[in-house]
Order: sequence, then C-alpha cells, then structure tokens
Amino acid sequence: MHDAVETALSARQWKVFTAVVNRVPLETLASELETNRNALYMMMSDACRVLRAQRIASGHLSIAG
Repeated sequence: MHDAVETALSARQWKVFTAVVNRVPLETLASELETNRNALYMMMSDACRVLRAQRIASGHLSIAG
C-alpha cells in the first residue's frame, strides 16, 4: 500500500491523504492548502479511487471488493 500511495497519487493527493491519515484537522489542512473542506473530500475520494484501482491491478484486491 505504501508504494501505491507514493507512486499512484499526485503530489497534492499524497499531501492530503497523508495529512488525513495523520489526523490533521480538515479545517487546518484546508487553510494550509488555501482550499475548502469540500475540495478536500473530493480529493480524498479521488485518491481512494486511484488506490483501489491500483490494488485491483496489482492483485491485492478483487473487483468485488
């Protein structure tokens, strides 16, 4: 999973993903990135989609979930 996070995500997705995993409050993160919570939710959703596709492609997850 670590490799997928580093290679499959954009730099901005990686920053948001790791901040959320490290429990940085969304308001703080939104302020630092000069964005809003909705944009962060969208970015996390996109990152999860990318990571899921990466895990399926590598055989670590079945399509059924």
